Amino acid sequence: MKTLAKKVIVAYVFDAVLPVQFLNQHRKGVCIMKKSFSVFMVVVMLGLSSLAFAADQKIVGVVEKIQFSGNSATVMLKDNKTGNKVPITVTDDLTLDKLRDKRIGVGDEIRCKFYDAEGKNVSKLFRKTAGC
Repeated sequence: MKTLAKKVIVAYVFDAVLPVQFLNQHRKGVCIMKKSFSVFMVVVMLGLSSLAFAADQKIVGVVEKIQFSGNSATVMLKDNKTGNKVPITVTDDLTLDKLRDKRIGVGDEIRCKFYDAEGKNVSKLFRKTAGC
């Protein structure tokens, strides 16, 4: 009878403990999966964001030359940091109007963001650095 009682108690305890241990292990596995998935998503997002911003370049420089051609203009900027001359292609109408009206002219200091498109530096932002 004692062996039967021990078997019943062991079976009862074992059945009660086993599911709890199984659930804890299962939860640990889920937590590990969630953490690893979260880390993976953070790495992917950082990688994509760095690719998106790597294409844009910034320059602050003085306008040395402006050439109009159809619906665009090529502006030669002299970089303040390196002293290199960088040709920038301007295609947006607002900036082209400013260039035609001489609101932006030779000798003005410009802040420019641009990207490389088929060997041309195409402007995304083209503004004077001076305030009002």
